[in-house]
Amino acid sequence: MYEQCVIETQQLITNSKKICVTTDCWTSSNMESYMGITVHYLDDDFKFISLLLDCSNLPVQHTSINLAKELKRVFVEWKVENKILMVVSDNAANIKCAIKNDIKMKHFGCFAHTINLIVNDGLKDGEIIKILNKIKNTVSHFKKSSTATAKLLDYQKNQGIGNPLKLLQDVSTRWNSTFYMLERFIHLEETVKAITAITNMDANNSLTMYEWNVIKQLCQILRPFEKVTKTISGEGYLTASLVIPLVNGLVSVFNVFKEKTFERAVRNVLIKLDNSIEERLENEETSGDPDDIWAEFDKTASQYQPRGTTTSRAIIEMQRFMECDRLPRNEDPLKWWRENKYIFPHLAEVAQERLSVIATSVPCERLFSKAGLIISDKRSRLNHKKAKMLLFLNSNLKVTNSSSN
Repeated sequence: MYEQCVIETQQLITNSKKICVTTDCWTSSNMESYMGITVHYLDDDFKFISLLLDCSNLPVQHTSINLAKELKRVFVEWKVENKILMVVSDNAANIKCAIKNDIKMKHFGCFAHTINLIVNDGLKDGEIIKILNKIKNTVSHFKKSSTATAKLLDYQKNQGIGNPLKLLQDVSTRWNSTFYMLERFIHLEETVKAITAITNMDANNSLTMYEWNVIKQLCQILRPFEKVTKTISGEGYLTASLVIPLVNGLVSVFNVFKEKTFERAVRNVLIKLDNSIEERLENEETSGDPDDIWAEFDKTASQYQPRGTTTSRAIIEMQRFMECDRLPRNEDPLKWWRENKYIFPHLAEVAQERLSVIATSVPCERLFSKAGLIISDKRSRLNHKKAKMLLFLNSNLKVTNSSSN
C-alpha cells in the first residue's frame, strides 16, 4: 500500500506545473525532532491538491545549513527543484536563511506566525501582563479545583443556562488562545464574580472595575486579529490571495481605533500593535518585483501562436478579463477559473500557478498534530521509518485515491 501511494503521489507531482512548499519542525513527546515538508498546487481543473513529501527524523542541530541540506535532499528525491514558486515557513532566522541564502529560493514568512508575533508585541505591556496573570491564576484555580468548577457550573445552571461553560486556559505558543481565554472570562463575568466571592480564592487575583474595562476593550482591539488568524488558517483557502486585503483591512481598522477612547493600558497596547503592523507587515518584502506577474503572463502568452501578435492578444484578453463582473467575496474563485479557463487561457495559466501559493505553514502544523498521535508515548518503540510511512499514508492516501477514481 505504501509503495503504491508513493508511486501515485509522484505521478501527481509530476503532472503539476508549479508548486508551493510549506515546512516546519516539531519535537515529539519523546524529545525527537522531525522536519515536515508539504507541497500544494492547483491541477488543470483548478482543484487544490496538498501532499506530504516527507516527515523525517532530524537528529542534528537545526542550523540553516542542516535545514537546507534536508530541504535539498527531499526536493531532489521528489524531482521538484524546478517547480517551486515559494517556500513558506515560520519567521525563525535559521529556516529563513536556509531557504533564501543556502538553497536560494523565494521565501514567504508564515502569515499566521507573523500575526502571532504582532499580537505578542502588543501584549508586552507591564499593566496588561499583570492583569493577564490575575486571570490566568483564576482560571488555573478553577482548573485545579473540582469543587470550584462544580460551583461555577451549578451557578450557571441556577441562572437557567442549559449548557454551562468552563473557563479556558491559554497556551503560550498561540496568541488567539489568550483571546479566547479573555472572551470566555468576560462572558462568565457575573458567574466568576459570584463564585470568587464565596470561595477561598486569593483576593489579589480579583479584577477591579478598571481591569474589567481593560480586558473588554482589549478583546475589542484583538478581535480583528482573531478573525484574520481564523481566515488565513482555513484549510482549502487560497490564503496567499487574502494577505493583501487582510493587511489593508487591519490597517483600516486600526485607523478607526486611533480615533476612539480607550483606557490607558489598552491605548499602550494599541500603539504597540500599530507599530508592529507597520514593522512586520507593511514593510515585509513579500511582493517582489511588481512587474513579475506581467513577466509571467507574457512568458505564458508567448508559448501560444494565435493569429495576430502575442502582445495584442494578451492585451485583448486582459481587457476582457477586466470587464468581467467582480466576483462576490464569498464566491469560490477556483470555481470561476474552472468555468472560464478556456475563455482566458493565458491568464488561467498564470492563475493556476500563482493561486497555488499559500501564506501559512499551518498544513505542517496540522501534520504534526497527526504525528503527535502516531509518535506517542504508547508507540515510542515505533521506529522512525514506520512512523514516516504511517504519516505519509495518513496524509496522502485519501488524495491519491480520489485522483485515481
